[in-house]
Amino acid sequence: MARAQESGELRADFRGSDFPMIARMLCAVSKRRTDGDPQLWRRYAMLVLDGLSTRSTAPLPLQPGPPVAAGA
Repeated sequence: MARAQESGELRADFRGSDFPMIARMLCAVSKRRTDGDPQLWRRYAMLVLDGLSTRSTAPLPLQPGPPVAAGA
């Protein structure tokens, strides 16, 4: 994460504590299988990744939440 931020590829305001929630969101989509397409999660993964890049200049509205415990 630090290397991606230092190289200018990852938003400076992304925090490690953001990752577990993003992973949960993508897992929820993959379990849902909307429209019967088991690969639909890939669309949302790309949308999330695009939002994490430095090309996205909109500031995040809130501070990151507390860390999520593994398996929670």
